[in-house]
Amino acid sequence: MNLDDNWGKTLAREQLDIKLKKFQWLRELGIPPKGWIKALRFALGMNGRQLANRLEVSKQNISQLENGELEGSVSLKVMQRVGEAMDCKFFYGFVPNSTLKNTVRERAERVAWSNIERVNQSMRLEGQDISDKEVQKIWKKEVERLTNEMPGNLWDED
Repeated sequence: MNLDDNWGKTLAREQLDIKLKKFQWLRELGIPPKGWIKALRFALGMNGRQLANRLEVSKQNISQLENGELEGSVSLKVMQRVGEAMDCKFFYGFVPNSTLKNTVRERAERVAWSNIERVNQSMRLEGQDISDKEVQKIWKKEVERLTNEMPGNLWDED
């Protein structure tokens, strides 16, 4: 992987972190207990038959949609149509638990530790132990290398 690819990934991560930071509050919002479709329908004073008419489906389909939303089986396209029928904009997205930068760093830390433990174990078997201080120093360098280079195997399973 060349330097331009690494720089591009770093820049993309930084830009997405800035955009996604605006949505952190959504993590606390949660889904209404009966789902968004039913909650919006109720708040609008719209019954199932009325929504069904707007969508040109049967009233039974509305119950299936509402249950499907709770089960996670309704497609994004259908959710978009339902939103339009209730004068709402449907959107979806991902809200990171912290930042993409932190996620990459934490992964790099785990991978670096795994790499170092493997090498250190073999060195121990050969009677070439290195001090804890030296291990920490090597670990920090390996974390930086992994974070900067973003090797293709960074996200391979342990």
